[in-house]
Formats: sequence, structure tokens, C-alpha cells
Amino acid sequence: MSDQRSPSYLSDSYRKKLRYNLFSAISSNLRSNITVALGNLDIISEGNSVQYIDESIHDVKNSLNNLQLLAQQMDNLAEMNTPDFVNKNVDLIKILNIIVENLKSLAAQKNIELVFLSEVDRFVAICSPLMLDRLFGHILSILIRSSKPSTSVTLLVSELSKDNLDIKILFTPIFDISPNDININQYHLLLSQPGNIIDSIIIDTISETYGYSSAVVADGEHYLYKVELPIVSNQLQEDEFLDEFNLWSTFVIAESFGLPKEFESDPTQNPADAEIILIIEDNHEVGRFLKKTFEKEFNIIEASNGFEGLRKAVSYIPDLILSDIHMPGVNGIELTKIIKNDDKTSHIPVILLTADTFEANRIKAIESGADEILIKPVSMKELRVRVSALIENREKLRKSLESGLNNKLALENVTDRFLLKLNSLLTDNFHREDFSVENLSDIIGMSPRQLQRKIRAVAGKSPNNFIRSFRLIKAKQMIISQRMSVSEAAYASGFNNLSYFAKCYKEEFGESPSMRNEPENQQ
Repeated sequence: MSDQRSPSYLSDSYRKKLRYNLFSAISSNLRSNITVALGNLDIISEGNSVQYIDESIHDVKNSLNNLQLLAQQMDNLAEMNTPDFVNKNVDLIKILNIIVENLKSLAAQKNIELVFLSEVDRFVAICSPLMLDRLFGHILSILIRSSKPSTSVTLLVSELSKDNLDIKILFTPIFDISPNDININQYHLLLSQPGNIIDSIIIDTISETYGYSSAVVADGEHYLYKVELPIVSNQLQEDEFLDEFNLWSTFVIAESFGLPKEFESDPTQNPADAEIILIIEDNHEVGRFLKKTFEKEFNIIEASNGFEGLRKAVSYIPDLILSDIHMPGVNGIELTKIIKNDDKTSHIPVILLTADTFEANRIKAIESGADEILIKPVSMKELRVRVSALIENREKLRKSLESGLNNKLALENVTDRFLLKLNSLLTDNFHREDFSVENLSDIIGMSPRQLQRKIRAVAGKSPNNFIRSFRLIKAKQMIISQRMSVSEAAYASGFNNLSYFAKCYKEEFGESPSMRNEPENQQ
């Protein structure tokens, strides 16, 4: 945009306006619904006609339903973050496609088909990816919520000029938004619906702060939601933006709504604890071939594009990822960079498949952190050998680390970035008796399921057992180096039951803790 105000000024202004607008809207909505409810209760108490009382009961129920909808929206505010909206040179088509993909699972829950159609392949503009995520995420959320079941919400993009895009969203509302008052338009009727209050405040605050405009117009029996976006960038070079994917609000929605209930391979063939392979391939035939190759031995998860693959990698923490390089949206090289730089997924081996024989592109794939790059056509035998070798090597590393954790007094020799972070967090908290897996999950920024998969993958233990082992290692240090008594060391390392501590200590080290207090062991 041409706005000369600094990004930090705009972000700070947005936060202040958002806070004020949210509190004002919530307060106004509460007061309005409480007024209606109390007024109708007075009518009921006055003993009016049956019809009058029935109407008042109906109005009270409506007010209470509105308050319930508001409460549900307010619950989501607790998890909403407001990061700085930093402008970058980014491909708007790529970002809009990702946002739509992220919300398809939410739309499916409402029996709505969410579609993205663009006449433009690429359009580099100066804007904040995180701001676009929130703007279009909340717009599409409103339209999904407000559309008739079994219809579609279609995001349409065309080029108005070399400097601007025409962005429209076609939808069929479930309620009438035809204005009866010339001072009220379709846009305000849509956004003022009870379930849309919080979303509409965020949309309006972003538009007000950053100078965007929206409008809703009739299109036959459908409606078009129009959005004006920033001008084209003078730079053809795109900036990296996928490193912020975990801050995207639509990614969080996709992660919560998009989890399949079971693996896509036949669950009767493989045990639940069999290794998981995530196959990311946009070509259906190739994807089916890869699944057939491995489904008898592994649990298989499939994704048809890079961003769906990224979501499933973060959600499931698979044992290996097998991905094509050339895919629309997020390609295999971009995917691998993100996987290898995210603490949740950094340990996962990645095999990239490509039909590209150019050396420069293979070098990019290696630099992304891929463990293997295979050129198509790939033989089934070679593919199986490569996959088995990577999983076996990962298992050897895990067992080596598990053995080291059991036999060394601390984690000083660990170099894995995630384990170093884990070591630091546990060092600060192991003495707390009430420190639990849930606390660790919150601090480290992973769900309990992600933490379970991650720690098992890198250390061979459940999170509970890992915390217990850490406490026991620290207790052993205290007994040997600081010459504490067994009871002092137990309490100082977060245990509150001495007999349980002694039992765990013997299971961990093969000896009772009292042996460490004997003179010959204190030399």
C-alpha cells in the first residue's frame, strides 16, 4: 500500500481500535439483549393475554440465544493472538488459495462447498500475510456460517488492471439481507447477525486501520461480497511468509476441524502403533501408487497439496513424509523448510520426489533439509529400501538417545534443538510437584497429542515418563554431587511420596536410592 505510516504504528493502532471496538460491541449487545429479556419478563409478569405472553416468551428465548452465540464467540477471543502485521512482497493468489484450503474442513462441517477460482496465476503485492489471513478468514467464516446448506461459497479473482485485482465472494445467504431502509445496506445486515458480531468487528477494524473497503451486492438469487486489496508491488521477487504459518488463524481452524478420525489405510492390516507415513502428492494416480506400495506395512495419511500436508504433519507428527516437489501453492521444497524448522516436526525424515533433472533445483531441495531426493520414475524396490533405511536410522538414533537418557546424569550432550528446549523448561520446573504434561504442553506450544508423538519419536518415552526420568536424573545428581539425603532429593525433584520415589528410582537405575548414600558411593 501507499500508506506511509510504519507497520508497528499500524499494528499498535489496530490493536487499540480492536480492543475498543470489541468491548463496545460486546457491551452494546449485552445491554440490548438484557433490555429485551427483562422488558418481556415484565410483560409476562403483568398477566397479559396468552398470545401476548407467548410472543414475549419467544422474544426472551431469542435474546438468550443471542447471548449464547455471543458467549461462544467470546470464548474464541481468549485464544486469539494479534501479532504485528508486517508488510511483505507476497503472491496474493497463493495466500488466498491457502486460506480457502484451510477453511474447507470448516465449510464441510456446515455442508457448504468452499471453492477458489482465479483467472490470475500470480499477483505480487505489498501487504501483510497475517493481516490477509485474518481479514479473509473472518469474511469467509461469516459467509460459511450465513449460507444455505448444500450451496457453495466461491472466492473469485480476476485482474482489473496490472495494479489491482477484482476479488468477489459469491454466496447464497440463509436469511434475507434485502434492506428495507435506504440507510441500511446488505453489508451491515449481513455483519450484524447475532453470530457474526466478533468476526464483523475484526473485519471492520482491519478495514478501518489499513484502508480496505468491502461491500455486499445482489447478484440474482445470490450475493457478491466485494473486497478491495492493495496495489501491485514493484518487486517481482517474493518474500518468504510460510515461516509464520503457526500464527495464521485459519491454520488453527483447519487444524481443529480437519483431523480425520482414522488412518486412510485399512486399520485391520496394521496395528495402531505401526509407523505413520504421510504421502503428499497432487497427482491422484501417483498418490494411489505410493499408498499401495506402503499400506500393508505402515499406517498411511494422504494429502493432496503442500499446505494440507503441512497441516497433517503438524497434527499427526508422522514417522516419515513422502512428498512431491512440484505442487500448486506450497511446493515440496517450501514444505520441507517449514517441517525442518518447526520444533514439532524437525525430526521427521522427508523424501522428496521430482521429475526435475536440473541440478540447481536438486541443490535447492537438499538445502531445504530433505533427507532424500529421488528422481522419477522411481522403482518400487528402491523406494521401499530408502523409506526403510530412514525409519531404521531414526529408530537407532532414538534408542541411542533413550539409552543415554537412562544412563547419564543429565542431558548436557544432547544437541537436538527440541530436546535442548525441553531440557531448559524441565530444569526450571522439575522441582514443582504440580508440574504436569498439560503444563509442559502449554509452555512449549504443542497440543498434548503433538507432544506425545514428538517426545516418543525423539526420546522413546511418553511425556509423563520423560518428566519422571528427568526428575529422577536430577535427584540422582543431588544425592551424589550435593550429598543430599534421599528424602531431601525426592522432595526437591518434585516427588511427594518417598516409597513411590524409591520404586521409580530402582526401575530407572537398577538400584535403590539409599545405596547412593553409602560412603563408598560418595567418594
